[in-house]
Amino acid sequence: MGDKGAALFFNFFSRLLGIVGVTYTEELTSQLINNVESLVFILDENGRIVVFNPACERLSGYKQQEVLGKRYEMFLPTEEVERVAQGINTVFSDKRIWQDEIQWFTKEGKRRWIACSKSCFIEKNGFAKYLLATGLDVTEARLWEKRQPLSLESDQRSKSESILVALLEKSREGFFVTSPEGSISYYSKAMEQISGYSKDQVAEHGWFYLLFPHEEERRQAVQKVRLVMAGKLEFVELDITRKDGIKNWVRFSVTPLEIDGKQHTLTTLGETAKSEPLMTENLPILN
Repeated sequence: MGDKGAALFFNFFSRLLGIVGVTYTEELTSQLINNVESLVFILDENGRIVVFNPACERLSGYKQQEVLGKRYEMFLPTEEVERVAQGINTVFSDKRIWQDEIQWFTKEGKRRWIACSKSCFIEKNGFAKYLLATGLDVTEARLWEKRQPLSLESDQRSKSESILVALLEKSREGFFVTSPEGSISYYSKAMEQISGYSKDQVAEHGWFYLLFPHEEERRQAVQKVRLVMAGKLEFVELDITRKDGIKNWVRFSVTPLEIDGKQHTLTTLGETAKSEPLMTENLPILN
């Protein structure tokens, strides 16, 4: 009999005992209790363990001899004790089945989640003397359910990031993102094509020093960029110097980005005019 079948059987058996008032006899059910994969344990009216089947031994790591006569709280985390005690008291007082999920600590200190059904044995005099609990270990299922939303969220985020990167890489405008500390976290292919400089080169030497090699034009560029960063202008047009010495007019803009609670900066460069040579020696002479 599988876990589900055994659990259904014992749930039915527990309910039957409560309804018809059958007196519990260990001989009648010991073979079933010892051979099923479901957890089966019985408590007396004082909460002490009187039956602890092999499935309980395998899950908990305790042998039956180690737990018989001890109270059930030995398995529970502190935060579960009061809630479980209330449930057990309800089973004894109301003589009804209580189904819930409880937590166990194994002998090694590992936490397990148990889907558990509890009902009491009704004696002929109408009093409840024992509590029968049957259960299944649902730890793996619980962890799987917990991981699913995280996995889906992670997959969705990864997919969105891939789409965004693909769009940025196909854009003719150049993009790069800088952290609050000034390090470059993203540098698009178009940025390298427009400037001629790689991400590592920009990180090592500085963006302004490479694109504006002359001090005066660098100073003017910095002043214009500050106006954009202060929000006074949406963009400025700058005449940059490519790595190959060719001058390029570009439209420069910045956008603040909040990433993980920190303020980053997205810088955008788009070519606004055809490139023209920086040196004029090779230009044709007009008559």
